Amino acid sequence: MLGRTHVAMGVATALALTMPHTVSGCLGAVAGGAIGGWISDIDVREAGRAHDVWQGAVMATGIGIAALAVDAYRGGDAYAYVVAHLGLQTASALAALFVLCVVGARSSHRGFTHSLAGLALFSLATAALCAPIAPAFAAGFASHIALDLLNYQRVRVLYPFGKGFSLDICRSSGAINSFLLWLGITTSCGLILWLMMPVS
Repeated sequence: MLGRTHVAMGVATALALTMPHTVSGCLGAVAGGAIGGWISDIDVREAGRAHDVWQGAVMATGIGIAALAVDAYRGGDAYAYVVAHLGLQTASALAALFVLCVVGARSSHRGFTHSLAGLALFSLATAALCAPIAPAFAAGFASHIALDLLNYQRVRVLYPFGKGFSLDICRSSGAINSFLLWLGITTSCGLILWLMMPVS
């Protein structure tokens, strides 16, 4: 699927699986789901997909930064966690994420960054950096893998073992991608409205 679809579905999946009932929780789910939903595609190097990759990156980064900035302004959970753990833990987590991103960017497409091993390592590093958004990040990351399994190109879910899996249902662009993009957007908006609805 295309980058913006992964971001939208990452947010929707994160909200649906974490079910936050606070403003801070929703902001963390949106940030974690957006970034987790896109980050697997740091391994894309094909010239023909450069525009899509940058579009997804800008969308995920923009949503993530905006949500976390509002959380910080409100003194929310993500902000409080990072402030409380500044120091060696934060530095180690950032270093680990940097290394994982470099390894991912140098790996073959739909290899390490589309695997259960990648999911576990990226999620652990994210948890060390900011535990409140880690479940949403993992949900977004997992949604990316699940969506790419629909495509014709194999996904090495069990990397470094095996040649990967594919359900051979659709291409990464087209009608199904467009449907999933709008499903992700409408589901995310609906869930936020529902989760933030005052309990009588």
